[in-house]
Amino acid sequence: MISTWLLSIFLVPPTIEVDVKLIEGLVVKAGATVVLPAKMTGIPTPNAKWMSDGKEIMSEGHHNIESTGSSSILTIPESVRGDTGEYLLMVSNPAGSKTATRALTKPGPPGSPKLKDWSKSYADLCWIKPTRDGGSPILGYSVEAQKSGSAQWDKINKDNIKICAFRVQGLIEGMEYRFRIRAINKIGESEPRELSETVLAKDILVDRRTEINNNYPLCELVISNAVREDYGKYAISAKNSSGLAQATIIVNVLDVPGPLMVKCVPHICHVILEPPAPPTNLKVLDSTKSSISLGWTKPVSTGGVPLIGYVVEIRVKGTAKKDEGWKRCNVAAQLVVCHFTVSSLEKKLEYEFRVSAQNQVGMSLPCNLEGAVMPREILGETFSVLM
Repeated sequence: MISTWLLSIFLVPPTIEVDVKLIEGLVVKAGATVVLPAKMTGIPTPNAKWMSDGKEIMSEGHHNIESTGSSSILTIPESVRGDTGEYLLMVSNPAGSKTATRALTKPGPPGSPKLKDWSKSYADLCWIKPTRDGGSPILGYSVEAQKSGSAQWDKINKDNIKICAFRVQGLIEGMEYRFRIRAINKIGESEPRELSETVLAKDILVDRRTEINNNYPLCELVISNAVREDYGKYAISAKNSSGLAQATIIVNVLDVPGPLMVKCVPHICHVILEPPAPPTNLKVLDSTKSSISLGWTKPVSTGGVPLIGYVVEIRVKGTAKKDEGWKRCNVAAQLVVCHFTVSSLEKKLEYEFRVSAQNQVGMSLPCNLEGAVMPREILGETFSVLM
């Protein structure tokens, strides 16, 4: 007797299972180990291939890939900023192929926009990063402004804003503005997040006529000998562990029309103008292998006239005497915000920094950074911009 056996071979296309948290996006600090695990099924056992930026990742050097049976794991020890990006897992067998990735979308809007400072010609805004990056790194931010009485929103910045702070310049004195901010990734711009308050372009009232009495539950602002320039919108906010409350009061100051006469007796009535006090609290905000970001706080005195801006200087440690060898970093334009990034640094050199404030009279004494610093990837640290 002859027996005949029929052998049937079934082919099953591959599938991939990835943790939903990885699909939504993974955020780690520089220096941490990144582990991207995935399960795969199929008959015969699929072959796995990891991709990033259109190139196959090999299991060597900075990357380690373990593909055994029904799993494939990509490990990146001691991650750096250059590892940021999108990673794809492609599996295939004779029955077909499958790719695991996360869909890219526009980012969510920035969070908590706030007004930090303002005058008759500028407004300093700040915000925090969006909670959703849309699956792609945030490339920057854009700021838009709307004048009172207009329905049009105008974009203020030409280039993407790289940090969560921006000074809007060129405001028209007496004009009221609204501001909003968008986050940007490679897919596009987020929905805008609008500042909760309007901004009146006028100088902030800070002089000896102003007094704040804070006696719970009463808080009052007292302005003695009010003048026409004290008009405007005054805002108060109260905050505790349960939340935040805000109120706004509009003040109009009426006066009798007529000529204004100022009489000064020589040698008795005079104003002393001088260079400003130096900036304070100079710190390193962030660092990479080729750049260092600095931040500082405003001087306690402007010398009687408004500040023009700041000058950031650098020198290599040990190459010059105490007050020699300094080179200016911000050459192209006047620096009007309290932060600056110095780039194109050599990673094996130590650098010294100092910052000076400037007004129409002259330059302040410098504020020196305590100790020399070397450009490097900062591991496991977070920083905030000083306004």
